[in-house]
Amino acid sequence: MALQAFTINLLVQHRSKAKQVLDELLVADEKYLPQFKEKINELKIQRVSSKDPVVIDLMKNGH
Repeated sequence: MALQAFTINLLVQHRSKAKQVLDELLVADEKYLPQFKEKINELKIQRVSSKDPVVIDLMKNGH
């Protein structure tokens, strides 16, 4: 459902990019999204992670 919400936004031009962003957000915000634990574990197995240095810093330092 979250991916569908992303893709109906007129600013999102590519479904694949929307999926990538959503996947990275889920992994980055794992501690706040316990209801997505199974999906996040699948993404981690697929080695999904954020490439954004700001997000990486926030994940490491929790600021």
